[in-house]
Amino acid sequence: MKCPILAIPSDFEYESPFEILFPTDLDVDYQKTSLDFLVDIAVTHHSRIHVMHVSTGYAFTEEQENHKMILEDMFKSTAYLFHDFESMEIADAINKFQFKHKINMLAMINNKHSFFENLFFKNTINQIGFHLNIPFLVIPSKTYREP
Repeated sequence: MKCPILAIPSDFEYESPFEILFPTDLDVDYQKTSLDFLVDIAVTHHSRIHVMHVSTGYAFTEEQENHKMILEDMFKSTAYLFHDFESMEIADAINKFQFKHKINMLAMINNKHSFFENLFFKNTINQIGFHLNIPFLVIPSKTYREP
């Protein structure tokens, strides 16, 4: 069974997730991914979702543009902002954004050969250079649903 997992640091003191960071490369087919859990959290807590894309120096492909529009539609019931960063290391972008915007939760999709996998499975801890001190929501690329 695949379901979202929320990892909470052991020394974390609860605070509402008013600012949620959702980094993406826009290469995920969001129609096949359930972001309902993330939307529910955002609506319940009146959160703002910051979608962050780190540019590779090239314009969006048609597929990425389509995925961006799908995300906008999925997040229409929330406060939603899209941020596009110039080329930089993804971990650096997340770290800088987290501190600048007082992010209360990090949410990412775990999709094979995706942004998440590239970020967290290549000598992960040493490469990232930051330690999460906020809850981390991991959303599987396809969630289990009752028939």
